[in-house]
Amino acid sequence: MKVQEIGSRGFLFTFPDFIPYPQVPMPIQIYVINGKNNLFICDTGVKKEQLDMLKKHLTDKKLLSKPIIIFNSHFHMDHIGGNGVFDSAQIISHILCWEMMIKTTQRIKKENKARLEDKSIAYPTIIFQEKLVFPEDNVEFFYSPGHSKDSASCYDQLDKVLYVGDNLVDPIPFLTWHRIDKYLTTLQNYNNIDKRVTILGHSLVLNDSRLINKSINYIEKFRDFDVNITEFTPRHAAWYRWSFINIGLALKENGKKKEALEYFKYIKNVIRDPKIEPLNEEELREIEDFLNKELNNK
Repeated sequence: MKVQEIGSRGFLFTFPDFIPYPQVPMPIQIYVINGKNNLFICDTGVKKEQLDMLKKHLTDKKLLSKPIIIFNSHFHMDHIGGNGVFDSAQIISHILCWEMMIKTTQRIKKENKARLEDKSIAYPTIIFQEKLVFPEDNVEFFYSPGHSKDSASCYDQLDKVLYVGDNLVDPIPFLTWHRIDKYLTTLQNYNNIDKRVTILGHSLVLNDSRLINKSINYIEKFRDFDVNITEFTPRHAAWYRWSFINIGLALKENGKKKEALEYFKYIKNVIRDPKIEPLNEEELREIEDFLNKELNNK
């Protein structure tokens, strides 16, 4: 675990690479704001042990005398894994995050497809729709859909630090929601925020808007099926191929079957391009079996 001080009251905890699905290693970042009245923890990682380490550090620094407020930027498991470590903490999220968290954890437990540490999975206790502000702490939470439809962000008004969860990821966006227009609006809104530092949920601390603008450009190209893949790394390739599948599924779920088929057809036609082809046969077979099923059931 690496700890970095940000501004006058922020602590960034970075944990070594974990391997999500698809199999691309990346670090976990958890951001803590030592507010006037409350201690805010932005996301809680993928494992209970990560929050245990964070808790020990905060204890050693004598920062746990204030009420603790946990913020979940979205419902994905690598951002809520340590929610239950602080027994007395309040947990904040957007209302859609709360709904999707309950639905997803129940499904995973039922299907037994992942190990969930029941003691660390805790659900939001305070939910909001557009914005929630703690004025005495100068901390604001606001709805910012993009990476997922439930995504929200945190803004430290005092230090001008913006925490964006997975709405920005390195090196390119990972899309899981079909409302690409909403994603673009969120990123454009980030550019309008007076910020000194932008913190991502998995890697990087940004001091300018270059990645935001690069992400806007990429998403516009993705929307038009016009991304230049010639210089893709394995991480680029993973985000790219699974973004097509996720958006196709989201479109299908929302009754847009014709649009979904366009995404499925496109990735089916290019999946064996060496620049985006999976590095192992298991993932390739999984993707092709899925696409063949979807396209044959059109």
